[in-house]
Amino acid sequence: MAIRGPRPPWNYLLAACVAIILLFVLVRNHDTVGKQFRQHQDWSLIPPLQKTTAKNAYATFLANWPEEHLDDEMNDDAYFVAARLLAYQLLHAPETRSVGGYPLVVLVNAHVSAEKRERLAKDGAVVWEPEPVDGKWIHNAHVGTWEYVMTKLRIWELTQFDKICFLDADTILFQPLDGVFDDPAAQFQTPTVGNDTLLPPSYIMAGTPELKSPHHHWPPLPNETHAHYMNAGFFVTQPSLQLLQHYLSFTATPHVFSPDMPEQNLLNHVHGQEGRMPWKALDARWNTHSASVADWRGGVVSMHTHYWDGMMTMTEDGDGEDGDGGGWEMKRVFWSWRGRMEGFWEGMEGTGGWR
Repeated sequence: MAIRGPRPPWNYLLAACVAIILLFVLVRNHDTVGKQFRQHQDWSLIPPLQKTTAKNAYATFLANWPEEHLDDEMNDDAYFVAARLLAYQLLHAPETRSVGGYPLVVLVNAHVSAEKRERLAKDGAVVWEPEPVDGKWIHNAHVGTWEYVMTKLRIWELTQFDKICFLDADTILFQPLDGVFDDPAAQFQTPTVGNDTLLPPSYIMAGTPELKSPHHHWPPLPNETHAHYMNAGFFVTQPSLQLLQHYLSFTATPHVFSPDMPEQNLLNHVHGQEGRMPWKALDARWNTHSASVADWRGGVVSMHTHYWDGMMTMTEDGDGEDGDGGGWEMKRVFWSWRGRMEGFWEGMEGTGGWR
């Protein structure tokens, strides 16, 4: 048997050099990833709207009164905080973020402050102030910001996208939403034959019917919905300048549709079930408004509700509709999401963030 002599010292030196090089590469890569992540969060580096390359997008709308830009604390604006939370869920949270990397476009009116816009952009949203839609005769004395909601129609200008899912800002997610773009109702439709040259060659209008009450089964039974009346707080559509002009043609004539919830009534007027471009019903699991504990437990993907002021279905003692404390359980879920969002950004932008 041959006896192996001592290993030459240069072997140890070579191994040590390789180890040092590997360690340097790993540390450098970690720093590079961290730097890229921080740069991704830099609001000034978000690409302009016209340069976005995703085929689909999410959109929401944020409006303020003229005097609201003077608020000392922007986080007292519940809808602004809700828009931030929506951006966090769609763009960052592992359980709910877009698998396809679809952007969130936040339409704002002129009275949304520069500070709020900058914060939303830092959150990763594409902030856009479109030209307002002046309905002239449209006014609602009960909810003042409704005089601005017709500006939602500007999402049909975003023709760089194949499809847009519009969500009201007070929407909270429990699962990823990307699958809604593949729902059978959210596919391209052809208007029925007619003489109206204003209609586009194809369209998409897919939503959920208005619920009669938060006291409903999950999924809602047919007699618990207004089956032919779509809720405009959540829908999928195909952007189209031709369709936008068709919508705008109805805003010039008073009382063609009810000014109460104006954009919702306009969309239902144009996309009525007896018309040439009827809307289609999405699977109920994608979204619910008039939200209840049963919806959440049933596996609904998103809820449209003022979760900050306790509009969940509760009994007088604070229990859920089934009397087992579910209402307070839902409140904890909602507020924990806000805490997660705020903690995420405190960590990313403060001393606890990536370095």
